[in-house]
Amino acid sequence: MGKRANPVDLNKLCKKFNEKFLLPLIQEKRENDFIRLHRGTLSVAKYQSQFTKLLKFAQKLVATERKRVRRFVQGLDVDIQEVLATTQINTFMEALEKV
Repeated sequence: MGKRANPVDLNKLCKKFNEKFLLPLIQEKRENDFIRLHRGTLSVAKYQSQFTKLLKFAQKLVATERKRVRRFVQGLDVDIQEVLATTQINTFMEALEKV
């Protein structure tokens, strides 16, 4: 009798497919979510939570601490931005403490 082919492991096949095709799509979507993130009607705490959650998907966009701070502040309301503009902020944690 002829050799029988190994049965396809559906879980492995799905995992490989997701790694190759789905994960990059999710990465792009989350990066776009990060780009569009603004405080709007969110509380500052909720905005900070969403910012931190999405940050890992946009590391290239905010590769330095200074860029993270700038992007976080840009997503806040203009009145909060104006108050923060008069203060010295060097780290993301300092920005959180001052809002």
